[in-house]
Amino acid sequence: MERLERSIHVVNGVYGEDAYTYYPVLVVGGGASGIAMGCRMKSQLGFDQFRIFERQSGPGGVWWINRYPGVACDVPSIFYSFSFMPNLDATSLLSSGKDLVRYFRKVCHRYQISDKMQFDTDVTELRWLEDEQLWEADLLYLLPGKGDLSSKERMDEIAANGERSVVLKREKVKAKVVISCVGGLVEPRDYSRMPGLQNFEGPIFHSARWDQSVDLTGKDVVVLGAGSSAAQLVPEITKPPCNARSATQVMRTPPWVIPKDEEPGGPEKFAEWSPYILNKAPILGRLIRILLFWAMEADFQRHLSTNNPEKTAANRAKTGAAYLEYMKEIVPERYHAILTPDYEVGCKRRVSDKTWFQSLNNPKITLTTGEIENIQADSVTLSAPTYPKKDVANGHAKANGHANGYTNGHAKGHDKVVANGYANEQANGHANGHANGHVDVSTKGSAIKDINLRTGPTTLPCTALILANGFDVGSWVHPLSVYGRNSTSLHSLWSSRGGPQAYMGTAIDRFPNFFMIFGPNTATGHSSVMLAAENMVEHALKFVNMLVIRKEWRTVEIKEKECRSWIGEVQRLLKMTVWGDGAGCSNWYVKDGWNSTAYPRSQFDFGWRCMFPNWSHWDVEYTRKGVVWKWLRKGSWYASTIGLLAVIVYGSLRRGGIRQFLGEMSMRGRLAMGYALAGAANRLQHVRN
Repeated sequence: MERLERSIHVVNGVYGEDAYTYYPVLVVGGGASGIAMGCRMKSQLGFDQFRIFERQSGPGGVWWINRYPGVACDVPSIFYSFSFMPNLDATSLLSSGKDLVRYFRKVCHRYQISDKMQFDTDVTELRWLEDEQLWEADLLYLLPGKGDLSSKERMDEIAANGERSVVLKREKVKAKVVISCVGGLVEPRDYSRMPGLQNFEGPIFHSARWDQSVDLTGKDVVVLGAGSSAAQLVPEITKPPCNARSATQVMRTPPWVIPKDEEPGGPEKFAEWSPYILNKAPILGRLIRILLFWAMEADFQRHLSTNNPEKTAANRAKTGAAYLEYMKEIVPERYHAILTPDYEVGCKRRVSDKTWFQSLNNPKITLTTGEIENIQADSVTLSAPTYPKKDVANGHAKANGHANGYTNGHAKGHDKVVANGYANEQANGHANGHANGHVDVSTKGSAIKDINLRTGPTTLPCTALILANGFDVGSWVHPLSVYGRNSTSLHSLWSSRGGPQAYMGTAIDRFPNFFMIFGPNTATGHSSVMLAAENMVEHALKFVNMLVIRKEWRTVEIKEKECRSWIGEVQRLLKMTVWGDGAGCSNWYVKDGWNSTAYPRSQFDFGWRCMFPNWSHWDVEYTRKGVVWKWLRKGSWYASTIGLLAVIVYGSLRRGGIRQFLGEMSMRGRLAMGYALAGAANRLQHVRN
């Protein structure tokens, strides 16, 4: 086999059947993590022989594909940016999705990695070749724009119109190192099994695949979900340019909602002065980032730390009470019960309120709970309310009534609101559907105007159905298939060990030279994901340096014992948190009792571990050059240690002792001794390998 160099090139000739393109480093994913990886390889290692393959048709990952009205980040712009290129030009406190894509493009241009990114290219499989000690990657080159479809949508189109309708060609390439920057929020949750879906005549799409061709003007829109996406898009649906006639939001359980942050000086002043001031005094932007980091770390210690579970639980209760007071100041009273969570703060990701709560005062917008029982041509049928299920700790919501004095009506049968928003139907009383989507139910002569007080199913007008109900997060690196040593399947290995897992969320045994950025158990949930991604990138760079730049290592792999030990400790600590077994917390973090998402410690702790890896936890196969350097480092360390001990012994034996000896030593001598100490400590890390 041709000797592989540090550069991208074609091996075994251009036209040979066994020819392939070789990449020293192959990066899967062109979102924030992939961009950070490319930038740091160029700036830190001075290395540009890598390729970033991105399935979508542009950079930015989740921010490229999410284009629904109102899409925005919920972390301050200055902190939701890379430390090596802070976003000083942001014109709002919380950047919109479009602004973030513009920022990512600017980063790629500044660090000159745009030509290293290949879009509309899907990496479908990775396989470790033991005899060559390389990774083989299967690539699908997609037609322009097809990468923006979900995997299921692409498969459906291939089934209907053939592979050539989606795929241009296939290719196998090989790489020394593979870095997976595949995000967790990639594939929309499958909705194909919704009852009656085939009957629906209107448009239906996921918020992460917003259909720009659909005109919502005059439509009755039903939105499923109550996470950050739903909270951002619902207020926009009835405004220009959407101009929907009505919007009904259906949720299962309410989120905890954080009071909105206002721009200092107001939006207009902030947009005018913030970019000017921060560009004139960049150090101020750095200072703000530091302050925000420590503020968020303090929030973690207050609400999520395992150091004092009883105290953090009490703090969560206090914070929850404050959130509820905020909600009641803004939201109509009829929604208080269904917006009072029955779980602790921190169990699920908190929603940052911008306009959602205020929009619930709009008569065109209705909030309710329930499950989809059936879908008709121009309507959807909801079950009876599914929330509240039980008494909430503060007594504000009950399963059968409102704490504010409302009582549930006892109308039986089926309350129906027809497509035009008006209906009269007898159901042991009088059901009157209004254009705003509320249902009047008369029971025993008492009229109650609230759809959430129904006791049976109800049918809502629906001429457009929007799904903001999350993603397929059960399988990490999905839909990528990865096979390591002895053709071990990554997903099969995870299944056999209880669930998705990785040492520091980065590596797993049996998969040499393979690293994940934002793998399992890396989400702290309280800080900027950009910072977390950078920490993991800096960690991976240390291995890329030894494998590709210095070429001292042939392979590196986490030891199975250390991997299992790390995972065991992480899962043990998670059981002490708000996500623990006895906390009554149910969310997408946990599946079948296994929490594969959350990290139980602070981001500072994680960053420190990334900065100073424990090299003894890794199995390294050295190159010939690496063996030489390993023994040179060991010899250097031993020589430094012996020399230092000799100086100490000699000084101790002199009259006056070591203190007088050091005092007589020249400044240059003392500096040389300090340098020797520092060098010995640094080399010790490599010796431990």
